[in-house]
Amino acid sequence: MNLLQMSLSGAVLIAVIALIRTLFINRFPKGFFLSLWGIALVRLILPFSIPSAFSVYSLFGRNEKVQDVITESPLATALPLLPFETMGFHDTAPVTNAGNNTFPWEITWFVGFMFFAVFFAICYITCLRNYKTSLPVSTNYTEKWLREHPARREISIRRSDLISSPLTYGFIRPVILLPKTVDLDNREQLNYIFLHEYIHIRRFDPVAKLLMIITLCLHWFNPLVWIMYFLFNRDLELSCDEAVVRKSGTESRTGYARTLVSMEEQRSVPTLLFNSFSKNTIEERIIAIMKPKKFTLFGGIAAFALILCIGTCFLTSANAAEPDDSNRAQSQQNTDSTEIADAVATEIPANTEAENPPVANPVTGTDKNTDAIQIDLWTWPTESSTISSTFGTRVHPVTGENKTVDHINIAGEKGDDVYSAVAGIVTETLYSPHNGNCIYISVAGADDTLVIYGHLQDVLVSAGDEVSAGTIIGHVGATGMATGPNLSFGVFVDNVAVDPMKYFE
Repeated sequence: MNLLQMSLSGAVLIAVIALIRTLFINRFPKGFFLSLWGIALVRLILPFSIPSAFSVYSLFGRNEKVQDVITESPLATALPLLPFETMGFHDTAPVTNAGNNTFPWEITWFVGFMFFAVFFAICYITCLRNYKTSLPVSTNYTEKWLREHPARREISIRRSDLISSPLTYGFIRPVILLPKTVDLDNREQLNYIFLHEYIHIRRFDPVAKLLMIITLCLHWFNPLVWIMYFLFNRDLELSCDEAVVRKSGTESRTGYARTLVSMEEQRSVPTLLFNSFSKNTIEERIIAIMKPKKFTLFGGIAAFALILCIGTCFLTSANAAEPDDSNRAQSQQNTDSTEIADAVATEIPANTEAENPPVANPVTGTDKNTDAIQIDLWTWPTESSTISSTFGTRVHPVTGENKTVDHINIAGEKGDDVYSAVAGIVTETLYSPHNGNCIYISVAGADDTLVIYGHLQDVLVSAGDEVSAGTIIGHVGATGMATGPNLSFGVFVDNVAVDPMKYFE
């Protein structure tokens, strides 16, 4: 899976989790929602998925992979990567100058990634420098509290006049930083503050926040990842509040709520990688504190089952059906070039559906001033003969601008057979963001001629396979950035695009 596929599948999962959170925020323990965000984090970071019959994407149709389903979903239109070339071979065609093959969206992504990475890094370093000016707090109560709450990492308590609410920072040597306005004689308030930050430290919440920010930088273009970032931080505080009340007893709810209200001050610095005591919506936190969800065995089992179900359904991809060997053998038997040439007319009708794949007369030569290339027979590559866009200049379906296109598009029905137009060897099969599932076939006897098929629903061949003219190699789909089911068909000679229709005249 590439970054776009990861982001789109992650967006679907984030939308599902946000809906569950809205419906059940006060019915499940807050740690349940953190577990769900963890699943979304895994989906956004890991560049692969395990095929499973229980994947939710299996519901969208047979033989479809996760990237095929997601890139065709309505959520794809929410991402800014889509307004680029919809059906072009620009990212899959062979080129002689790699410098001219850089995509505008790749440059845009990299610039955005570097901007946010540098922004967060500068904020973090600036805050750390400010925090180093803080002074240690050493009283009988603080020393006693630290002795009663041991940790494997040494915890220190400091005080600063540059913050307005308590927070925690540091991974190896964590620090609980108090604002100067905190009353050191109010032991009840201090106990709640220390316990809240202590729980953050014990759970390694700063590490979780760092992973979330890295994910946000990678997927900065996805608005749903920003929503996930803010909701994750809110749930992090809600879960910590819940743990404090559980540890202190239900009778502590009123006192802890008063402490939250008293600490709700205007913050003077961003807490990007730090766990702030009162950084989220105070109303939501007070409601959660006063109405805690009691842990029950049944509730725990239900929460675990739901987490397992969501993980199984959304972290996996649909199983691709194995190609039917008997059908492939049958198609090979029916591809004898002489029989097809005698049975089918050589002229392709303009806007009609062909019951059988028509076969054209052979064509010699190309647009290049090179030696003529003799090709015995070319087979029309799919069941439909409706050409939705021709080689050369056309109007872009999204921007309305005139664009130069190095292929033709053949409109068809999803699932229509796609045939090899000529005998050759499959050199590569891949998935690209623009053209979806693609197949590269090197023409037999003409190694400098490459035929490329795109937007396939599935691929029935592998690199190294030898195919004959008329062999079924896949099915028409709308994978990649396609406006509907179609086959992109391009021919390249010595890395230069030529009009495919010249091979069917």
